[in-house]
Amino acid sequence: MEDSITYPQGRSRKFPADPYLLSYYGCLLAVIENRTKEGVTICENALNLLKTSMPFGSEFFYPVFYLNLGRAYLKDKKKKAAVQAFQEGLKNDPETRIYYGK
Repeated sequence: MEDSITYPQGRSRKFPADPYLLSYYGCLLAVIENRTKEGVTICENALNLLKTSMPFGSEFFYPVFYLNLGRAYLKDKKKKAAVQAFQEGLKNDPETRIYYGK
């Protein structure tokens, strides 16, 4: 279980501007280590970083980023924010398999 945190943590230190790694790292911090506030903040920052670092085509990644953010919100007991994050992810890709478990 520890590797699930240490690997993304190490990668995020090597590549601090990689929003994809940061999104997963933030989600793992919240869900596995119960560091919910920090995890939510990292997920939000990763989403903002994605939008600014890749202004064109970043929508392709939104479902995954919003899913990670929603999971972090749920762990932080912010159900309304979690639902909004999930809805935002679905809005960008309504047929994504991530949300339907396919």
